[in-house]
Amino acid sequence: MSTTSAGYAADLQTRPTHGLILQLILTFIGYLLTGEIGLAVPFTSANVSPVWPAAGVALAAMLICGKQVWPAVALGAFVVNYSSGLPFPAALGIAAGNTLGALCGAFLLLRMPRFQPALTRLRDVLNLSILGALCGSAVSATAGNLALHLAGIHAWFGPGSGWLMWWFGDAIGILLITPLVLTASSLMRIRGKRRLIELSCLVIGAAGSTLVIFSPRLGFMRPDVFAFIVFPFVLWGAIRFQSGGAAIVSLFVSAITVWRTAHGVGPFVQSDALHSAMLLQAFLFVIAITGITLAAVIAERTELERKQSATEALNQSEKEYRSIVQSANEGISLLSQVVEQTADSVVITDCKGIIEYVNPAFEKTTGYSRAEAVGKTPRIISSGIHQKEFYSSMWDRILVGEPFRGTLVNRKKSCGLYWTEQTITPIKDSAGNTGHFVSVHKDITEFRKLTEQELQLGLAREVQQRFYDNAAINVRGLDIASVACPAEQTGGDYVDMFTIPDGRICIGIGDVSGHGLGSALVMALTRAYVRSFAQVERDLASILKKVNLMLFADLGNDRYVTLLLVLLDRAANLLTYASAGHVPGFLISSSGEVDHVLESSGPPLGLFGNSHYVDEVVPLAPEKLLVLVTDGAAESTASLDGLEFGNDGILAYVHDHRKDKARDLAKGICDAARQFRGGYPQQDDVTDVVVKVA
Repeated sequence: MSTTSAGYAADLQTRPTHGLILQLILTFIGYLLTGEIGLAVPFTSANVSPVWPAAGVALAAMLICGKQVWPAVALGAFVVNYSSGLPFPAALGIAAGNTLGALCGAFLLLRMPRFQPALTRLRDVLNLSILGALCGSAVSATAGNLALHLAGIHAWFGPGSGWLMWWFGDAIGILLITPLVLTASSLMRIRGKRRLIELSCLVIGAAGSTLVIFSPRLGFMRPDVFAFIVFPFVLWGAIRFQSGGAAIVSLFVSAITVWRTAHGVGPFVQSDALHSAMLLQAFLFVIAITGITLAAVIAERTELERKQSATEALNQSEKEYRSIVQSANEGISLLSQVVEQTADSVVITDCKGIIEYVNPAFEKTTGYSRAEAVGKTPRIISSGIHQKEFYSSMWDRILVGEPFRGTLVNRKKSCGLYWTEQTITPIKDSAGNTGHFVSVHKDITEFRKLTEQELQLGLAREVQQRFYDNAAINVRGLDIASVACPAEQTGGDYVDMFTIPDGRICIGIGDVSGHGLGSALVMALTRAYVRSFAQVERDLASILKKVNLMLFADLGNDRYVTLLLVLLDRAANLLTYASAGHVPGFLISSSGEVDHVLESSGPPLGLFGNSHYVDEVVPLAPEKLLVLVTDGAAESTASLDGLEFGNDGILAYVHDHRKDKARDLAKGICDAARQFRGGYPQQDDVTDVVVKVA
């Protein structure tokens, strides 16, 4: 039993005898009057009423006064039924059943933990509806129907319909009367003129809207449509006056509904009595349960908000109090959390430089545990790179109370070096004397690597772009153009055009392995070698051989260069080429067919010192088209399955656009490779040279 419910019983035990007598009298009168009203409800058959408000009076009396008022309930039930003309045994059986039903409902409710008769919680409303109304009424309906059956009296259309009508009628009576009795004190405590006027308007509005349902002047529309107009008033009562307001609205609506139905008016009067009674019960049940349920939800939410507000106010007061009393401790705690959780290394030393504290970030960065560092000096992470003058200048600055800021190279426990941006701040006491030093180290090793990498890529792009811009030459009878489309990470594509001493045009296109500044520098070195040897050598094979020897001596095993050299002799209409591991070039006829493939005749440059290369000579007839590319265009990938643009894609584009100018055709090859990739990123530089013979 809950504390609140047990309080009713405890109060009852302390009341004097005359108080109990008064309770018995009031319970008897209340049951008698509401019982007579219940028998007056239309469609009543053999004392089985569709609405039995006396059941609500009985349950409310036992919840408020205690179970000792059961004699008044039993006597009232007997008098009501016996005076209606029932035989003595039947009236006595019905009285016993009604009393037992109320006792069972009260017993079940008072056994529920923390049941509150004020009905300000949804769980209390559900307990009243299920345990008090449905379960208790089932007991009285069973006992009453049995008494009628033994007396040979048949209610409604048989025991089944009679039991159902009795059960639901008692339940509706409980849902209408019990909440009103239990919450009457809250309505009586209403003060203030505005609140009383609002309550009056609520009751009048509810009564008026109910009368509208039964108005014969609404013949133009079905009356049951207007049955819904009472619900706003039920909601109004629940929202503004909680359970008491919902209960009084439900009572007035139910009373007018029953009264008008008794006069044969309204949507609940049907040709079949059972059907009419069931419609009436359904309407009253929905009205009653809707009001008290909504009121409980609103009251529960209001109470929760009040508690939350009170809790917040209490917490705020407590917070302010602690802020005043414990501000120093909170400041220290916050500072400790900041130092412990910051991603930068923090070292605290005394005025002599002895380490007293290191944070977890220092342990993670340097590899020294706190136990290993405390008691030592910061020399344990000294790299030895900086000169003594550097450290002397640093100490001179911090000893006079000025902070030091600088970029240092320190050494980890594993002997690895790392770069830090370091700030050392002297900490002075109240007397102005330096007692400690706080050093904050920000590891910038990765940042410096990224910065250096971006710088190298920028320089590589600058070198590469400079050569691309200079790769142009004008020759009468030849339309020559080159286009380079660098990838995001600059590679080492090589393209060059120049005139050798005998007047022939030399075109070189190549690719240096790798990316970045190193590849760009190798490209520049290769270009210089080619141009130098082209001044003294007449055949391309000799040029490639000498360049290979130089690169073999200069490059490591991880670097190599593919290179295709072409000599154009316009006077003799000949094309000479030699290739060192480069992708093939193509000599194409005016019809777009491939006349000759410029294949490689040796390995890439820089891999082997004794590599040999061979010159090939082919005719250079008018209207021929020479296409030279790097592997970036052919290896452009359009999907995860590795589908490549390939040489076929290049040749197909050239075939379709062979009439274009050399500049447009060269640029179109890059654009075609990009369109083939779709949304996939470019992985390598795309460079090509186009020569059209007039």
